[in-house]
Amino acid sequence: MKGLKQLLFFLIALAVVAAALAWSFHRVGTEGLVQAVRNIDWRWAPAAVLAQLLVFPAKAWRWGVILGNPPEVRYRTMLSAIMIGFMANSIFSRIGELVRAVVMSIRKEMRVSAGLASIAIERIFDTCIVVLFLAIALMWLDPPVTGEAGQRVIQLRLTGLVAAAGLVVVCVFLVLLKLRPTPTSAFILWFFRWLPERIRGHVERFMRTFLDGLQTIRSFRQLVWIIALSLLHWALQVLFFYFAGLCLPALGMTGAIAMLVFVVTAFGVAGLPLPGYLGIYQAAVLLAGLIAGATADQMTTGVWFHYSWVSWLLNIPFVIIAGFVFLWAGGLSLRQIQAETARTTGA
Repeated sequence: MKGLKQLLFFLIALAVVAAALAWSFHRVGTEGLVQAVRNIDWRWAPAAVLAQLLVFPAKAWRWGVILGNPPEVRYRTMLSAIMIGFMANSIFSRIGELVRAVVMSIRKEMRVSAGLASIAIERIFDTCIVVLFLAIALMWLDPPVTGEAGQRVIQLRLTGLVAAAGLVVVCVFLVLLKLRPTPTSAFILWFFRWLPERIRGHVERFMRTFLDGLQTIRSFRQLVWIIALSLLHWALQVLFFYFAGLCLPALGMTGAIAMLVFVVTAFGVAGLPLPGYLGIYQAAVLLAGLIAGATADQMTTGVWFHYSWVSWLLNIPFVIIAGFVFLWAGGLSLRQIQAETARTTGA
């Protein structure tokens, strides 16, 4: 019954996405698409693809530091697991993290539970960096200040300050979780007591997994390395959106806009990870454009619409291809990973 509900949800979501995409391309028209392709400066495309692919070696490096660089866990295995996991996420959605842990288990270099615990730590650091970048982007944006736009700039600055304040609160709780795990986790669970029992169960399981992963951070030096590599990891992702934006000179890409696009797409694909991120990725890019001050025409038929597809084409297909290359190089198969994943989850 649960599987049928999930299938029905995805079919409805895909139908809505297909209808929206068909409407969008109908508005642009064949002639408009041809003209848009001609206006793309493809010289920046290799730099964008390179920045995107460099995200994963940085992520593997950070994963090793989170684990404490145990000698039995090899860097190339972690990189392979990450690439295969992101490939699975891009195709099937929501299973990439489990696939990462399963690949490490197949290689007999890490237990699935240990892998999931370390990935829970990654989530927290990633969320903190994304919120930090959101605060920076909103306070850095400099849209026109004529008319009502001036008030809008003030609102963006205030939103950035609120995001920064929220980040400080999260950091305080992380420190308390490390120093006083039992009372702090009890307080956090009390805060979520109003949620339905099923969701509370998910929160409690995540909390237990996160606390297990938190025990791997044993020194201040290790923490500094994790933060530095988290910043590098996501800065490369911002750089990807920047270079992809330079492919469309009319967009007027800046560092602040690239950072904003990164943040909105990160939240978008995490909240509704459709297969291939089709639709939700483009919608997130367009939402970032709206925040940055783009006009309605720029978003539905103009340069922002084109940017949403150019950045997707320079991102997701290359991640999928790289994942299959690592899958083949490691002598693994999707069927083998699927069987091991099902055995692990009891499905």
